[in-house]
Amino acid sequence: VDLIVAPDHVEAVLGLIASWLVEHDFWDDLVLGHIRTDSLLSRLAARLRSVGPTRETDALVSYCIDISGGFGNFAESLSGNARRRVLHQRRKLSGPKLEVASANDIDGYLDALWELRARRWGSGEGSCARAFHRDLARSMEALGRLKLTRLVSDSQGESYLYNIRVGQTEY
Repeated sequence: VDLIVAPDHVEAVLGLIASWLVEHDFWDDLVLGHIRTDSLLSRLAARLRSVGPTRETDALVSYCIDISGGFGNFAESLSGNARRRVLHQRRKLSGPKLEVASANDIDGYLDALWELRARRWGSGEGSCARAFHRDLARSMEALGRLKLTRLVSDSQGESYLYNIRVGQTEY
């Protein structure tokens, strides 16, 4: 979660948002959750700390794994315990296969992903967030950047991945 700003406009945009928040004092406590520590929102929070209570909660931590050498090389790089757990979990799947969403499958895959999310965390996406992700997924699919997949076991979707590739990085 972060602001999307053209690099040459970052300072101006951060300044405008900070000014607007200062002028509109309807907030008592600004809480920014699930943001990266090196994000634009984190920089905005730092600017606003002198104005009022501003907190960053639940910082996001992500990991980069090089899988260019294939799963076998990745598995070999794991500790013995981690490798045994990963391989043991794979054996629990019955007839696993990975399916990739086509342009016509996007809505169904996203609906199933949101359903799993709601069952796991007890809340769902709002209609605006769903509309945003449907539009984003369709746009990225048209550009060849979408990687929306599901892992199927016993003909049921067990796991969904909603990734976007930019350059050599998949998010």
